[in-house]
Amino acid sequence: MDWVNAMRALSKYNKGNFLRKIRDKLLFKSGSASGSGSLPVGLPSVGRSGGGGSTAASSAALSQLEKKVEDLGNETQRLEKMATHASLLLDAIMFPPSPDTDAYGQLAKLGADAWDEEKTKNDALTTILRSCVTELALDYCTRVSTHVTTEYLDDVMADTNATAEYPSFLEIEADLKRRVEEREPYCSIFDDCLKESFANETCRPATCPFKSAMACAYLQACYDETIQEEYAVALGIISEGETFDAQATLTSEQAASAKQETEEAPPKQRGAWGFGG
Repeated sequence: MDWVNAMRALSKYNKGNFLRKIRDKLLFKSGSASGSGSLPVGLPSVGRSGGGGSTAASSAALSQLEKKVEDLGNETQRLEKMATHASLLLDAIMFPPSPDTDAYGQLAKLGADAWDEEKTKNDALTTILRSCVTELALDYCTRVSTHVTTEYLDDVMADTNATAEYPSFLEIEADLKRRVEEREPYCSIFDDCLKESFANETCRPATCPFKSAMACAYLQACYDETIQEEYAVALGIISEGETFDAQATLTSEQAASAKQETEEAPPKQRGAWGFGG
């Protein structure tokens, strides 16, 4: 599940970053160059005493170094998997499945049950398709929100009226929601759909709901066999190196594994606009 977690981490609606960006631009405050999020630089120093260091202290310091090396190795593997996944998605967009397949349309043909984790827990292909569509739609809507926010801040900063007061955060939130709705209406409801597990019919459109043709092409990647195998491994349906059978029926253990991995998604309580929900 490493690359899925990595993609989810990149796709989060992040309250801190959003508010910090507004605070930096509107209130002219700069962030600290040595914030708590900075990566550690160099190796931790180990003190020496004139008569020889403590064996226990040296052992503890060595253990810390070994843990840091292990963490760096795990992080390297995670980033490699993330890069591989991104490359596969790009390849699937440039060379889409033939014939073209509308992922939302395919889920609609399966009926409302296709969006119900419990009712489709033994259906491998539906589980993968739903997970893929949800994640890529989240990623696209996050990008839309990011672009809209950047454009909004540029507009505010370009206002030459020196006497005008900056908008309140409630006004900013309302304006951003309006702009996102104009850009991509489905993105304006996606957060609520995610919270409610797509129970509302408006969350389950019969065709790709996005205005952008590229966004719909992005979702077609969910029908690429290599992408499906990536999701099958990430959801615990198959092991690394195994071949995914789209007609397979999941065992109870596989279904439980897929459900557990799905539940490790970012909390549904987080608001799409960075203000909580």
